[in-house]
Amino acid sequence: LKFCSEVAPTMDPAPSQPPACGQHGAVALRLLGHDLSIVTDDALGVAGRPWPAQELAGRAVLRLLPPAGRCPLVVELGAGCGALALALAREPGLVGRRLVTTDLPEVLPLLQRNCGPAAAPSATATTASASAGADLRCSELKWGDLDEARRLLDDAGISPAAPGAIGDDALPQARSSCVVACEVAYWGGWNLFDDDTREPLAATLDALIAGPEGLGILVHEVRDVAREASLFDMIRARGLDITMEEPADRASSAQGPGGDLQEGEVGVWTLRRARLVPQA
Repeated sequence: LKFCSEVAPTMDPAPSQPPACGQHGAVALRLLGHDLSIVTDDALGVAGRPWPAQELAGRAVLRLLPPAGRCPLVVELGAGCGALALALAREPGLVGRRLVTTDLPEVLPLLQRNCGPAAAPSATATTASASAGADLRCSELKWGDLDEARRLLDDAGISPAAPGAIGDDALPQARSSCVVACEVAYWGGWNLFDDDTREPLAATLDALIAGPEGLGILVHEVRDVAREASLFDMIRARGLDITMEEPADRASSAQGPGGDLQEGEVGVWTLRRARLVPQA
């Protein structure tokens, strides 16, 4: 194995590419205060390595998650090598929750190596909180496979909010899910024979954001403003409201869901289903 190390990722500057080392190896990094060594595979391309935006995504998850009793399921889409999930799984704020990491079948072996029950010794955390956190699982999920998305909800005992009005009195009894999607908007149609991922991604987010407190957390570096704006349009067309959370100093004045971020900037957006309040 070849090894390289990196410092804790920060929001600025935001590199357009993950750190590089050998084709097969491991990356040592500090994520959410946990020292991790993550097995990597450059043969998988962008899916085989950690990305700097994961630090920002992790902090957003810890800040925005509803209480575990009401949000027992967290699903990460496009988890890749599993660095973000491995760090989150060691957080006390994830105790009592199921954290399911998902990706394509060709990526799943690497994900299982880092996050599965038989994780390699190099996929470890050295902080004192390593025994705390979530019930961490790995699952194959191709965006657009809505049957598999619903199975993840069913296995956790979560059903989408019933059609119609939802009042505050329903919240204590309801169970909701959170979906984390970090650096999933980067695909730029480089190969004309590849499927466009935008509509399947929007459909999968829609299927997995379940319950009256259902939440999606979308984090990425802006690489193609027009293309990513069209993804936001597809998400909103499915009845999900989009709110910019970060950069905090621009969120309050953001024009449109994209917030007028420019290429190279990193943003955090929350997705919530439009909530209907019963009329008196």
